[in-house]
Amino acid sequence: MRILTYRMPIRPRVFFSATLMAAALVTAPNRVAAQGTSTRPARELVPAVRIDSVLDLASVVARALAVSPTVALGAAGVRTARSEVRVAKGAYLPTLGASSTALRSDMTTTPPVGSSGATSYSAGLSSSLEVFTGGRRGAELARSDADLEAAVAIDATQRFQTTLTAERAFYEALRGQDLLTVAQARIVRAERGLRYAQDRGRAGT
Repeated sequence: MRILTYRMPIRPRVFFSATLMAAALVTAPNRVAAQGTSTRPARELVPAVRIDSVLDLASVVARALAVSPTVALGAAGVRTARSEVRVAKGAYLPTLGASSTALRSDMTTTPPVGSSGATSYSAGLSSSLEVFTGGRRGAELARSDADLEAAVAIDATQRFQTTLTAERAFYEALRGQDLLTVAQARIVRAERGLRYAQDRGRAGT
C-alpha cells in the first residue's frame, strides 16, 4: 500500500468541511511525503493518505459527508418536507374534542341530617370533519409532495458535490506526491550529470 503523509495539527472541537479539506490538500501537495511501498501484488495496492490517520478514498469521502454543512442542510430540508407531507395528509382526518364539567351546589337552608348538597357531572365528546374545501386539501398535499421530491433531489446533489470535492482533493494529494517524486528524480539525475562533468573536467577529457 502506498502511504502518503500529510501532517495537520489536531485541535479539539474543530471540524473541517470537504471544501477546506480540498483546499488544504490541493494547495500544499509538497508537504506530502512518501512512507513506503508495499511488497504485495500490484492489484492489491490501494492509494491512501494520512491526515490524522491513514485514510483510503472511501474513508475520506465518509468523513467529508459526515462533517459537510451542505449535506446536513440537505438532510434537514428532506425532514422538513416529509413533515409538511404528514401535515397535509392530516387535513383529511376529522378533529376530535372532549369536555367535562363538575358542579356542586349547597342549599342555603339546613339540609336534613345525613344529606349533602347537590352535585352534578357532565362530559362531552365532539368530532367534526370538513367535507368541502374547494380542492384546498388536495392542492396542499400535491404541493407538499412536490416539495419533498425537490428536497430529496437537492440532498442528493449536495452529497454528490461533496463526494466529488473529497475525491478531487484525494487524487490531487496523490498527484502532488507523484510530481514531487518526478522532481526529486530530475534533481538526482542532474546532480549525477554534474558530477560526471566535473570528473571529466578533472580528467582533462
